[in-house]
Amino acid sequence: MKKFAAILLSLVLTLTVALADSIYVVSREDGSGTRAAFIELTGVEQKDADGNKVDMTTVEAAVYSGTSEVKTTVSQDIAAIGYISLGSMDASVKALKVARNPEDGAEAVYVEATPENVASGDYAIARPFNIAYKADSLSATAQDFINWILSAEGQAIVTAQKYVAKEPAEYQAAPVAGKIVIGGSSSVGPLMQKLEEAYEAVDAIDDNDCVHLKEELGDVLLQVVLHSQIAKEAGEFDIEDVAKGISDKLIHRHPHVFGDVRVKNTTEILQNWEKLKQEEKKHRKSLMDGISRAQSALMSAQKISKKAVSAGFEWPSEDSLWDCIFSEIEEFKDAVKKQDKENAEEELGDMLFAIVNLARWHKIDAEQALLKANKKFMARFRKMEELAQKKLEDYDFEEYDRLWKAAKSALK
Repeated sequence: MKKFAAILLSLVLTLTVALADSIYVVSREDGSGTRAAFIELTGVEQKDADGNKVDMTTVEAAVYSGTSEVKTTVSQDIAAIGYISLGSMDASVKALKVARNPEDGAEAVYVEATPENVASGDYAIARPFNIAYKADSLSATAQDFINWILSAEGQAIVTAQKYVAKEPAEYQAAPVAGKIVIGGSSSVGPLMQKLEEAYEAVDAIDDNDCVHLKEELGDVLLQVVLHSQIAKEAGEFDIEDVAKGISDKLIHRHPHVFGDVRVKNTTEILQNWEKLKQEEKKHRKSLMDGISRAQSALMSAQKISKKAVSAGFEWPSEDSLWDCIFSEIEEFKDAVKKQDKENAEEELGDMLFAIVNLARWHKIDAEQALLKANKKFMARFRKMEELAQKKLEDYDFEEYDRLWKAAKSALK
């Protein structure tokens, strides 16, 4: 049985084409996850009379088994059109704009394939990437690797590779060692390689292993130099542009360090950061723009809350936040009592959102807190199953309570 650990990022299925009188269709092979996502998102997959899904890709399409083959073929034929991930795009091919879902009666607006447009949902040809593993068999080392990928450091690499990052989670390195085997889509292979190399560098830092650290930093630097050289040869940018870009960004977003701005605390620093970030992204009309729809509702709530607070929209005290939570609970109870399911769902959402804000107030990552609670519950439930003297469904409430306490005590 496979289990999905977490959504890692979004894949943009970009169309690459040059204008010509006829179109030469280039597709991925049957069984490819990229192809499956593309035909579903674009309506190429349809249902027959019996309700079975049918791939309607033209039989005249040229079929290739990898991203590089698709890109090379399209780049060499003026009439070719295909689909690859946004992270695999380079100057050899061109990404087509797609129509954003217009409001009724409004003229269609075509948007470019950018991480920002994917995150906002404006560029609709996108899918999530998942890290999948066999249930109950993930090693401690593999779990630590996944946790690091979801951290700020890991997601910064995701962003740098032109994919859509998740809201980063807090990361505390675990004292683990071992081998990790990684496999999967060719669309995400290069990114996973960079994540693996950076993770090994972090591991070397944690172990205070300078020899290993030097080696791993060299692997990371090789990727930076290599891709900068490829871009230079394509006439896009070079490594000096990369260095200048990050330097300019750090200087611009830290006026309290490099300028004359005075701040009283970290809250003002974060407020300045969001303000300056908005200036850099003038196409966004609201602080709420750019929040990824690919991440979980819980992580989205954390992001929304932080953005609102950066604009000064905050409870005056923790007591007022608790009052809000208690109020939402009462409103939920009232809706349940009236059997108003629609309103109950709305009030439950308000209650959960308020609790996420309480977590933020205390600098607790709500996503990680819930993941830990899930893991703890599953461990205790499995222990109950081990301790049970009869079928669990034959236990009454008091017996269940005693069994639960016994399982809890056994796991301490």
